[in-house]
Amino acid sequence: MNDTGPVRFSGSLERPVTREHALREALPGRSGRQLVFGVLLIALLVAAGWFIHFLALRDNIPATRHAWWPWIALAIAVVLSIGLIVAANGQPSRPMLALVCLFACGVSALELVTTAGLLDAGVTLTATGAVGMLLAVVAVLGDPRFAGSTGVLIGAFALSQVLVQAPQAGVATIEGVGMALAASLPAVLTAVAVTGFNRMVGVDLDHSIVQSTVGVGPTQPIAGAGDELASLDLEAEQLLAGVAAGRIPLPLPPAESALAARVGASLRIRLIEGRTDTWLKHAIAESELLAGAAVVDDPEGDAARLAPAARDALLLSLWLLVDDRPRGSQVPIRVIVDNADAETDRLVSIDLVIAGGSRRRIDPTTWETLGNVGSYRTFFEERDFRITILSRVEPDAPERTARSQRKAER
Repeated sequence: MNDTGPVRFSGSLERPVTREHALREALPGRSGRQLVFGVLLIALLVAAGWFIHFLALRDNIPATRHAWWPWIALAIAVVLSIGLIVAANGQPSRPMLALVCLFACGVSALELVTTAGLLDAGVTLTATGAVGMLLAVVAVLGDPRFAGSTGVLIGAFALSQVLVQAPQAGVATIEGVGMALAASLPAVLTAVAVTGFNRMVGVDLDHSIVQSTVGVGPTQPIAGAGDELASLDLEAEQLLAGVAAGRIPLPLPPAESALAARVGASLRIRLIEGRTDTWLKHAIAESELLAGAAVVDDPEGDAARLAPAARDALLLSLWLLVDDRPRGSQVPIRVIVDNADAETDRLVSIDLVIAGGSRRRIDPTTWETLGNVGSYRTFFEERDFRITILSRVEPDAPERTARSQRKAER
């Protein structure tokens, strides 16, 4: 079977490793570790500042309040958290991250009890500020939603305590509010920043994964098509190797016979589908953002005749339109591609059907990107919003396609 490039084998009978898997496995590399170490260093410096602030306030806290307890609890929580992260080889699971966030809530709750009613004496939160930096590290290491939600929860309780003491604290309330926000905002802001960064990297990686499908011509093999074919080839190779080695008798037992029939049927189906498969179908199938959010109806493979610039613009438009869909919409965007010029075959029609969509929901940048695909018009059809684009084909594409030849023969 021809090698299409995106599949590699580490052994003759091992499972193929797809290009997408290889790219995603490479993400948590050196740059990711540098980001974690950088945030950890900043967290240590800020936590040291909070500790110095605590030492300055310690004399204002009655001995019966056990002022050191929150910081001792924080030290224990940090040691346990480091132990969990090291045990997970730097990639903690969600339950582990949830446990670290629970440790953070426990430390903050202990300090809220310790400092309750002392705002008029100038006593504010300190260990909770260090907790906020611990949550910032959690946001970088794992799911930022855990850290962000915990930071919001801690900030809400801290502000509530400050507002309850406002009548007695007077002007000191302003300082209390500032300290409460300073303690909780780092976790929230870091979570927001990491979420945006992850999304940006995800889109860029998604674009890299599907980019190899954009520049291929009508008769060139699609890079992503090799993944499924390699899997079928592996199963056929294992079956033939078993027969050749005598592990599988002839005639084939029922199980192996069923496997051979399935592989043969899949290869025939793949061969039939391959006649009209184009870069667009494989780009959407390989895209983590577009798979399931868009479906292609291109029975004659006309998308293969689009110029590379129009292909790039079409993919970018689909990414933007998926973001602009109504919230909660589960209906994928339909992409209908057809020939628009029966005489010369120099125009391709692309219909984008968005269920429940409207023109006002679409960002102006999306319209500009659609204009790079070709001239477009918009229509409302009951509950659907349709965008019809007319795009000129690649300049060096043949003037008469197989589709038009069949029409001429008829």
